[in-house]
Amino acid sequence: MPLPGNWTALSWELAAERARDNPTIKTRGRSYPLIVVSHPNAGDPFNSSKISERLASYGYIVAAPFHNGDTQDDVRIDFINTHPDRTGTLSCLDGLPGRCTDGLSKSMQDRALDVSVVITNIAFLFGEHVDMDRIGFVGLSRGSATGLGVGGGSTESSKLGIAADARVDALFLWTAGGAANPLMNHAAITIPTVQVTGTEDRNLSPSRTSFLAINSPSKAYV
Repeated sequence: MPLPGNWTALSWELAAERARDNPTIKTRGRSYPLIVVSHPNAGDPFNSSKISERLASYGYIVAAPFHNGDTQDDVRIDFINTHPDRTGTLSCLDGLPGRCTDGLSKSMQDRALDVSVVITNIAFLFGEHVDMDRIGFVGLSRGSATGLGVGGGSTESSKLGIAADARVDALFLWTAGGAANPLMNHAAITIPTVQVTGTEDRNLSPSRTSFLAINSPSKAYV
């Protein structure tokens, strides 16, 4: 069925509280620490935009990448392409054939690579303004599991080949990453880590289990 001529699919806007386009960066004699924010499974950076915006307002450079193959757009494209009333096929955002959403193993491998690539290339965007010796990570849900991989790599049995990124100095993890959590090497995490969950969170138990397995001498459970 053709769409009405003036109809705009998924039209919406997100009002910023503090963010501004293209502001002038002032170092004031010092550079700013970097925080990489990892979105949930089938999410996007907009899920945590208020968190990212508030962090940036306190003097952090915040990088929140889209994890291709695990975004809301990937899920929507797969839904449209498998709908019985479709009139055509949409291409995946990466241009590859097949389902746009990745399986758990590939998703976790690519997420870890996304974080490392962001850290490697952030200086090309911000130059002397970014302090590459002070890097933190914030993850939400599967983004939390991504943080476990960034902090400790993957377990040998999982065969994922995810290596910890030694450039990351601290982790802040919001809820557990579900089935992805056991794939990560908690015992290898020695950097400061905060694990946050809620009393009604369905991942309360795996969140606590992950926290207890983390080997950092500086960790907190909220």
